[in-house]
Amino acid sequence: MSRQEVQEAQDAIPPGSDRLLMVGVLVSSKTMRGEGNKHPGRYPAIEKVRGIFTGHPQVLNLVHFNTKEPDFLEEHLRKVAMSSGPFFHGFQLNIAWPAPRMLEGYRS
Repeated sequence: MSRQEVQEAQDAIPPGSDRLLMVGVLVSSKTMRGEGNKHPGRYPAIEKVRGIFTGHPQVLNLVHFNTKEPDFLEEHLRKVAMSSGPFFHGFQLNIAWPAPRMLEGYRS
């Protein structure tokens, strides 16, 4: 939920470690549109995601995305990726596996 939490976790990475820390930020189709959801303490405002991710070389920054609107997945992934800043690395999709064409459209 915050850069401070990420910083504290980064600081715990032992020197010389070859392990990565995965930072996961929850985003839903509702929070992507600026709407609240029933878990406000777990889903930061979309404008804050950019500030949570860091450029630390041993950190993997992922958005854990869920939606009840799978027909708009490609569009939603684009919007979230653009909002997530330069240190965003990818998604974990917390939905039923989408049709491959949805992911191919996003990647192209």
